[in-house]
Amino acid sequence: MSVKSALVVGSLNADIAVQTRRLPSPDETMFAKGSSTGLGGKGTNQAVAAVLSGASVSMIGADGAGSVGDTLLNS
Repeated sequence: MSVKSALVVGSLNADIAVQTRRLPSPDETMFAKGSSTGLGGKGTNQAVAAVLSGASVSMIGADGAGSVGDTLLNS
């Protein structure tokens, strides 16, 4: 039996990693050399797996406000 549609209720996450020349000391502010954002979350991963299996997917999850939430919605 193949699934034609799925509803996923779960988490959407954006992990932001920064690169620095060294680890900061306590209470020290540093400038980052670079950064990257990785999208995921258990719910997101399930939704992607269902789409790759050929299902039409709807998802319910909290995406947050601002540019990170917009990125999650658009992905």
